[in-house]
Amino acid sequence: MRIFAVSDVHVDYEENAQWVRDLSSYDYQNDCLILAGDVSDVLSRLAECFEQLERKFHHVFFVPGNHDIWVNKKAPFCSLEKFDHVLNLANDCGVLTQHAKIGEYTFVPIYSWYDYSF
Repeated sequence: MRIFAVSDVHVDYEENAQWVRDLSSYDYQNDCLILAGDVSDVLSRLAECFEQLERKFHHVFFVPGNHDIWVNKKAPFCSLEKFDHVLNLANDCGVLTQHAKIGEYTFVPIYSWYDYSF
């Protein structure tokens, strides 16, 4: 088992979404991927990315980034509510968002908030 990590895939850009779609469907079947946030602020694009990666890797772990929980003033929910939606979406797609032991490795997602003034 190999462990890969990637972040900031920003599938809102078509070339990045295509990169995810073009990943091998066979080469990573025994491997884990850590998807460390900043995929998309659009839930449907986030779901598509999760579904693609879940088919390509044995396990996918996800921690939301600031782009994944962004909301605008027209959004029907706040960022904390969107955070819950994003985690539920990941779980619905088979993407892991909680700690898990896979073989000899333990994966522990850490959620945090930042302040731009730091």
